[in-house]
Amino acid sequence: MITIRVLAIAAICLAPVLATAQRGGAGGSGAKRMEGGADPSKSRVKLATRGDFEDLSPAGFLRDKRKKLQLGDAEANALKAAEATAKERNKAVLVAYDSVRREVQKMADSPDIGGNANDAALRRMAFQNLLGQIREQRAVDRAEALALIPAEKKTQAEELLKEQDEEFTKVASMGGGRRGGGH
Repeated sequence: MITIRVLAIAAICLAPVLATAQRGGAGGSGAKRMEGGADPSKSRVKLATRGDFEDLSPAGFLRDKRKKLQLGDAEANALKAAEATAKERNKAVLVAYDSVRREVQKMADSPDIGGNANDAALRRMAFQNLLGQIREQRAVDRAEALALIPAEKKTQAEELLKEQDEEFTKVASMGGGRRGGGH
């Protein structure tokens, strides 16, 4: 019962995105299609992938900035462990997200969802719900990473993370993934 509600909410939130995607391009009338469906290279809507979110690990980012933050080996190792813990903790949500993302991508690339409107709505709701879970988990991951930074370096680490937060917001806003996008 809760799953249906979650899926219904996600469908309502994603409907404008898919409606916008349907207006672009050749409208499905003259577009070339591969056997069995849409050509993925011609997709009009690019949604962030699981890998895009994994690349935005706060602990990994701070570990990569260890020289700038002047972190010792102990702090860098603690950040590496936190990154591994977060990756494992987030794995189930990210796998589910990527699965639903592929389905939503197929629907966005299809010229007509026709009789599958209810199914499409449920997938969109699931997608939106999973994005919300990813956002919430990032806040937890971010706080855990910052907790590993020495007090005198927290302000600098916070400033560095703000840059990554902006990138995360772009990716999570479904405007597109980072890979191959020139970032």
